[in-house]
Amino acid sequence: MRRTICTEIPSETSLFTPMQLQPRALTWLWMSGWANWLRTHLISFPKLVRFHQTSFVIIGYSVEMLAPFSFYDSDAVTVELDVWASGRGRFVESDVEYCGGGRPVARGHWVLMPVRIQEAQSLAAQPMRLSDDLMVRLTPDEVVDAKPQNLVPPRLQRIMAQGEPIGEHGHAFTVHRHHCEVADQWCFVEIPSLAAASREEMAITLADRDERLVTGVSSPLRRMDVKLTRPMFAFDQGQVQTTAYHMAEQASVCFVHRIVSELGAGQEHGVIIEEMCLN
Repeated sequence: MRRTICTEIPSETSLFTPMQLQPRALTWLWMSGWANWLRTHLISFPKLVRFHQTSFVIIGYSVEMLAPFSFYDSDAVTVELDVWASGRGRFVESDVEYCGGGRPVARGHWVLMPVRIQEAQSLAAQPMRLSDDLMVRLTPDEVVDAKPQNLVPPRLQRIMAQGEPIGEHGHAFTVHRHHCEVADQWCFVEIPSLAAASREEMAITLADRDERLVTGVSSPLRRMDVKLTRPMFAFDQGQVQTTAYHMAEQASVCFVHRIVSELGAGQEHGVIIEEMCLN
């Protein structure tokens, strides 16, 4: 049986937009629950890094909104998640359910890659399999051989094939320390905010060309899919290249964000797909 952890966070205004939970809040809430699961069922995050020279890099996640949920709907947000090792210890996965007001309001799936810390000060790391002394702490149901699926490429192909492009925009940014975690590399919790800035700038800049862009950013998030491939570090400069697609059959606008930089030599650091419902 997979062990779960339930973490309750009091509702407060910074977690919400006028319509729903902030995309950034969805990632932070999962991160808080994940750290709680580690501390309760395995080992605390600081001890994992200090004594086992092990950490984790988030390489992808998907979150789907299940029901309307705003600031006034509940006094707290509850995050319940489980965790398992996949690909013979090369990956860690987690399913999460977000609840408020006694009902599920969103669900998500997260994929992480274990890394071995090679230098204590900078936390420089290399991919690794989970060590035997950590694997034996998992239950049999928390170890599977199958590798995780990558949902972003097929979803991106469908959007590009079926959607009508209605706008493009580039948002330049610098990775400042408030975007970073302890290793001075960007924190995945902040990455949805970079995408949101690009999408909203595009809607303001191109509002006169296509009203669907304004409708898109004024509508609630239906789904978010993220694939992260290359980190960025404090004071690196990059650009979010955003294309909006109108999906007529789904009654939605999809914003596809590609994060690139000169340091990446043309390679993407990540892809974020946001689907905003129009009804």
